[in-house]
Amino acid sequence: MIDALSENKNFHGLKNVDQQVPWPHLIKQNMCFTSGRFDQSIVCKETIACLTQSLPESYFSSVKSRRAEYLAGRMCAADAISRLLGSWLTPGSNISGAPIWPKGVVGSLSHSDHDVASVVMSAYGQSKGVGLDLEQIVSFDQIDALVGLVLLPDERKRFVVKEFSRWQQRINTSLVFSLKESLFKALYPLVGKPFYFEAAEVLSCSLGGLAYLRVNEDLSPSYEHGFQAYGYSCLHRGKILTIVYV
Repeated sequence: MIDALSENKNFHGLKNVDQQVPWPHLIKQNMCFTSGRFDQSIVCKETIACLTQSLPESYFSSVKSRRAEYLAGRMCAADAISRLLGSWLTPGSNISGAPIWPKGVVGSLSHSDHDVASVVMSAYGQSKGVGLDLEQIVSFDQIDALVGLVLLPDERKRFVVKEFSRWQQRINTSLVFSLKESLFKALYPLVGKPFYFEAAEVLSCSLGGLAYLRVNEDLSPSYEHGFQAYGYSCLHRGKILTIVYV
């Protein structure tokens, strides 16, 4: 494996770089993972010189914090890609801003505050898509609003019943939200259209364990109502990290 950032972590603006897959049993699926921390110092000509794709037009009209997120995500993804393929390649961007992955790669990236993470896998394996999401644990005063926005009635019965402590409700609500975000990232490139929280249901999940999800709408001929996906979660850098692949 090529440790493409090990000598230049600070030069690239990524710090505290971690290349260990959070779910060790997934390594056998030829998965590469990178996470790190960043700040606005990553927005510089040295980082831009490391890109192998042109910057999107939206980059130039973005505030500096959004530029930093974009560059951190591309540096993080390129490190993971370099260990998968042996070549330093940065994802491009489509018109909606979603990453365009190099040929032979399926991947996903996510950032939350000053943390960023990316995962890539071979496009020639069993998985056609993968989604990764990094989220802060929802605060006590935001639980009810997020539950109303994200959770279906049956999900509320599973994950936020009054018998659960308020802390467990925070964890469960954050997990369901993040898992649905990961599912969207995994499926959106395959179905070619957006869908919303009510289009998917989390059937079971626990922090650090296996999660099962079901699609509740016909998204495409290959991903119809009833299609099931699975994923995993963990705490990573003090945040909820989830992965879903299809």
